[in-house]
Amino acid sequence: MQKLWLVARYEYLKAVRRRSFVLATLGVPLLIVAMVGVVSVLAMRTGVEGPVGYVDQSGVLASVPAPPVDQTIPSVGGPVFRPYPNRPAVEAALEAGDVQAAFILPPDYLRGGEVVLLYATRAPSDRVQSAFANLIRPQLVADASPEVQDRVLKGPGGLVFQTTTGRMETGESGMLRLLFPVAVALFLVIAVMASAGYLLQAVTEEKENRTMEIMTTSLSAEQLVVGKAVGLIAVSLTQVLVWLLVGAVALVVAAQSVPALRAVRVPWGFVGISLLFFLPSFVLEAGIITTVGAAVTDLRQGQQISGFLQFTFWLPFFFLGLVIGSPDSPVLVVLSLFPLTSLTTIALRWGATVIPWWQIVVAWLLVAGAALGMLMVAPRVFRRGMLRYGQHMKLGGLVEAVRSREA
Repeated sequence: MQKLWLVARYEYLKAVRRRSFVLATLGVPLLIVAMVGVVSVLAMRTGVEGPVGYVDQSGVLASVPAPPVDQTIPSVGGPVFRPYPNRPAVEAALEAGDVQAAFILPPDYLRGGEVVLLYATRAPSDRVQSAFANLIRPQLVADASPEVQDRVLKGPGGLVFQTTTGRMETGESGMLRLLFPVAVALFLVIAVMASAGYLLQAVTEEKENRTMEIMTTSLSAEQLVVGKAVGLIAVSLTQVLVWLLVGAVALVVAAQSVPALRAVRVPWGFVGISLLFFLPSFVLEAGIITTVGAAVTDLRQGQQISGFLQFTFWLPFFFLGLVIGSPDSPVLVVLSLFPLTSLTTIALRWGATVIPWWQIVVAWLLVAGAALGMLMVAPRVFRRGMLRYGQHMKLGGLVEAVRSREA
């Protein structure tokens, strides 16, 4: 067991020191930070609005104090609203550039009269219109009880989407419920693919320079293969952890500028299920990659074969339309139970439907069983591949190696 952990530690340190790993691990967070930065800058730019005029012919805003004459930007978000006595006066202010827009409340506003929005060349942003609505609301309920005022000013409250079992709960629309699982599935598949590439390169390179033959004199094929798999699982978990931490921080920061993000609730049940499927799926992929690396003669040939096999992890994304329209279709159920597509399909379906527990349990057992099977097969093919240095293993030799009890 000590030798196995030595191999795992070596593979972990070797992988995390690669330039490609550093770029991949930090590249995604940097992209997230850049996106959050752009959103924040845009929010700040839209938040700096020039003064806005208004003409209150209805008397609704009569009790609102006028801002100081020299004030153009308030201390807390939103534009400054400046009252004018009549329409000609506010139109003159518009032409002079003293205000960017103006609202006119008609005398019959309380009886259904329409508010008129004036502007010179470009309509003001939605932020300005929302700010004016927030200016009016307190005046409309000034005579109501404090409880009614509080509810009216805060709005009807967020709508929480929750199933009867309570397993799926979010604070936003169905699109957001679907996008979160898609993003998580995408990140997990990328993590599996990246580490699988490291493993294939390690196996083929060490096989080509005959390092394997030296290593197997002091440890068994099982210790070598499992040690490599454990090390690279740790690499993937490190990568995923960094992405999750940066994503969580980015969500908190972005929520300060985008109010809609404040209602987002992380479905921890889904996160747990995803990680539960991630581990055996990675072990399965590691076993497949090790088998491929032991059977081929060079890295290029191994990449061609493994690329075809890894395509199955991406296959469920091609059925995304079916996931949205019919998430419980037989095709998706089959993909959920097939070991190579379980991780992605379960993740995608989670945001669109309530997956029966029996499907989750059976799917996980199949993935775990396939992973254990590959951990038994990979060392046998690995040892047989070392005995055939410089020669690729044919299908018959591969079957013979699998059936062999010698590892």
